[in-house]
Amino acid sequence: MHKKLLSRFPTEKLIFHKPSGQTYVVEGLVGTNSAIMSEDVTIPIEPDDYFERFIPNGIKEYFKVTDTGYIKGTSGIPDHYQTKVVKMKADQLMFESQSEDRIGYKEHNAKRNQIFISHRTTDVPVAEMIKDFLVNTGIQNEKVFCSFLPGNDVNVKISSGLKERFNNCAVIILILSKDYYNSPYCLNEAGIAWYLDAEVVSIPIGLPEIDHSKKVGLFNNEYKLRRLDSEGDVSYMYDVVHERLKSKNMKHSIITQEIKKLADRYAMYIAEKKIV
Repeated sequence: MHKKLLSRFPTEKLIFHKPSGQTYVVEGLVGTNSAIMSEDVTIPIEPDDYFERFIPNGIKEYFKVTDTGYIKGTSGIPDHYQTKVVKMKADQLMFESQSEDRIGYKEHNAKRNQIFISHRTTDVPVAEMIKDFLVNTGIQNEKVFCSFLPGNDVNVKISSGLKERFNNCAVIILILSKDYYNSPYCLNEAGIAWYLDAEVVSIPIGLPEIDHSKKVGLFNNEYKLRRLDSEGDVSYMYDVVHERLKSKNMKHSIITQEIKKLADRYAMYIAEKKIV
């Protein structure tokens, strides 16, 4: 049985880009010998692709692939990449797609003034509840984007339109459900949210079937799981969204009323879902 090759090493989250516009989140080890090691051999790494790295001081680094460095596993060592790379400046990278369509290419201090709700298409009603709550408490309708687009359940590619949304979002709300975890597309969105952690506030909302013991992937127990039937959690979501968007606060009576309306609507939805 193969063991995780990099489990004891200080890996980090990287964004992997292809000239076609495809974007992936990769857990990798950036070495000092012009190589990046990664264990996900399903990622189609080829020469002239590139890795994007965000370091704590706000600087972004770019590494262009010169050789895939695929290593076939043997004797307990899994298949993996030891990808040869060369460090590049952003303006040295040449791609078919427009640079402003790529996640992370815009300046670090680009204005972020939107809310992104990441969810599975089967959880559209919950996304609509959250959007209605935010709009009813003072957030402009056009500032809230829900990712229920055709093809979200079958594709793993982040479209250029969604990349632009990620570039502009200040808060990402993730509706975590069993269906969400079964969607490669949704997990890719979650990976982008995790990668943007230094710039964007992520709020994981758990549906009843998800608790801390069932959270998988990048959003582990470092992130508090929020609930829509918790007044404190919904208030937290309200505070974060309004603070990040610098929106005018509503009267307390209106907020209280909208929190109760959301809780009642959510409770009815969950009850009907159980009956079905």
